[in-house]
Amino acid sequence: GVCEACLAGSQYIIDPDQSKCLDCPTGGICNGSDVQEYLLEAQDDGTLQNFTVLWEIVPYVAALVGEEDTEEDRARLIECPPGYLLVRGSPEDDLRPQDDQC
Repeated sequence: GVCEACLAGSQYIIDPDQSKCLDCPTGGICNGSDVQEYLLEAQDDGTLQNFTVLWEIVPYVAALVGEEDTEEDRARLIECPPGYLLVRGSPEDDLRPQDDQC
């Protein structure tokens, strides 16, 4: 297998034996293995509050968005915490799951 160590804080991997390290999606928190299901936000009093966000693994075909011709899965944001909107941007952005954000 590939068995590559991914960078905690900036990368994740879906299948260590089959895939490569991927950049953490916008707004995601990555630990080198996966994308965490929470979002930290600074409060007015200087504390941090955890909010749950949900990610799922979806197929991704890079050639459809003009990137290097690869087919691999990516983490896609599917649910934001109460009071936040899920933003995917323009129709082209629907093809770029790494750019989803709350």
